[in-house]
Amino acid sequence: MEFNPTLGFIQGDGKFEIWAKLKPDRSILQACSRFLVKQDEDPPKDDYEEFTMRIPIKVTGANQVLPVKFSLLCVFTVNAVTFNPPSVDFGSVFNQAGSRFTIMLENHSLLP
Repeated sequence: MEFNPTLGFIQGDGKFEIWAKLKPDRSILQACSRFLVKQDEDPPKDDYEEFTMRIPIKVTGANQVLPVKFSLLCVFTVNAVTFNPPSVDFGSVFNQAGSRFTIMLENHSLLP
């Protein structure tokens, strides 16, 4: 996770904008396993299983008595589409004839 800017000053009654960038891969499961929101006791087993993490963040200000605490809730999904069957064979098709084959596409993502 990356924050930008990493240091800033806010005047009284002012605002300060910061952005967070998260660019995960499958290694995040091991690196941040303590932040997994447990659906069950096991981490995701295959590449198509979605998972959720709750990552606590604490922002401390100079001369500020209490830090600001919040959590980022991340729902990870895949960008995989599978085809069934994985290969297509139309068989023998003669000139000026047609052949039809049904292919099922499945989107494994939580996104539309």
